[in-house]
Amino acid sequence: MQQDKAVGSVRLWEVLVALFFLVFGSIVSWDSHRLGSSWASDGPQAGYFPFYIGVIIIVSAIVNLYSALRLGEDARVVSPADLADEVRSTAAAALAQYE
Repeated sequence: MQQDKAVGSVRLWEVLVALFFLVFGSIVSWDSHRLGSSWASDGPQAGYFPFYIGVIIIVSAIVNLYSALRLGEDARVVSPADLADEVRSTAAAALAQYE
């Protein structure tokens, strides 16, 4: 029986995803601030709500990053077969919504 090599540990993937969302949230917030993220005399400016959504994404990413960095080294690893199974089951569940 052949054993699959691990794609990466859970900790590694948690850190990478948290960093991705940290960058994404920063881009959303920065661009929303550029558009105008304050309250004008006639109501919110174009970037008001997206700015706060970006802030929520940033805070969530920081919490996820902190949690991932506290995770022990003995976390289970994700094999390519397990990753493929997860992607297939998630795609099937998403597509089932449209049938």
